[in-house]
Amino acid sequence: MTAAKDANVRNWTTASTELLKLVLPRTGGSNALDFLTISPLRHGDMIKWRLTSSWWRATWIWWYKIHWEITWHDLPSDERAWYGLRQPIWFHSDAALHYEQAARTHTSSAYRRCIGMVPEPQRSFRLHVSRVFGVKSLADFMCEGCAWPSQQDFVQRHLDFTLVSTTPGQQVKWLRVLYKEATQIVERLGERELVLQTPRAARRMIPHLGCKSGVKSRSSRS
Repeated sequence: MTAAKDANVRNWTTASTELLKLVLPRTGGSNALDFLTISPLRHGDMIKWRLTSSWWRATWIWWYKIHWEITWHDLPSDERAWYGLRQPIWFHSDAALHYEQAARTHTSSAYRRCIGMVPEPQRSFRLHVSRVFGVKSLADFMCEGCAWPSQQDFVQRHLDFTLVSTTPGQQVKWLRVLYKEATQIVERLGERELVLQTPRAARRMIPHLGCKSGVKSRSSRS
């Protein structure tokens, strides 16, 4: 599968690529199909989705409301972990990739939010980190040795002393909060070390969104 990366090249990905440029805050890159992982109802105000046409809004809502009987959670464990660590993390609609803000009893429902859903100016700072350090997924936060970093390493790697609008002290506080939230998601996935790319995962070039039958769909090839 080839996406439109050159401004002069237009193919089937152009429409969604242009849509993402219109509605998403500037972050560390995006895939043409990332909009399929975003909730237009929950994240609408943050992604400026009302700037889109009525057709896009209706289609997006329709897509989001589809109930998939089989999802990426049903993938084999190694492929599921590989996939989860590489999902666009800032505005993902899947609760498994959200931060749970408060402890709860076993009988209460979880209240979770994606890590892009924080008040300003903290949200802008997080998106700045995403843009400057190329952070799109949990895998991008990991160290070169493919392990989840310590809080100290995490903070030191993402401090930006050129950002005059936010003092280093405030950056440290916000980065510690971000580390706590991202760590909770990684632990829920059960992977503190980066899962190496498996042959099956290597073929999965588009989001595994789900299927409606009792037979798991095979990965799409590029």
